[in-house]
Amino acid sequence: MERDLDFDLLVGISSVKLHQAHPELPTEQQALCDHFNVELREGFNAEAVLVPGHNEPYSLTAYCNPGSYDIRAIEPYAAYSISDDRWAVHPAKLPKTFSARSMPEASGDGGRHGRPYQGCAGRGRA
Repeated sequence: MERDLDFDLLVGISSVKLHQAHPELPTEQQALCDHFNVELREGFNAEAVLVPGHNEPYSLTAYCNPGSYDIRAIEPYAAYSISDDRWAVHPAKLPKTFSARSMPEASGDGGRHGRPYQGCAGRGRA
């Protein structure tokens, strides 16, 4: 059975602090995230990253969404803060009988209530 092993990393940006340190960067949130997403796609993302303790490679995708400095604002299904080493948004507790068949067909919007998905280099993963 092939598994989709991926690690998606949302980069939250405090634009005020960033612009104090780098006034040459765009000031509008969307333009700033577009700039970061190009750089991340070209110099960070990878299709096969080996993770210690795992035998299969992971796909690594980092991205920036406008207004996502506080990840709770974009309503993810779960989010772990690697900076604080704690859950920012706890995953739902599911019954033991839960399976993929329990879910409606995917809409491709990342589950954010019909809003278009903006991250992951257009690959449609949440």
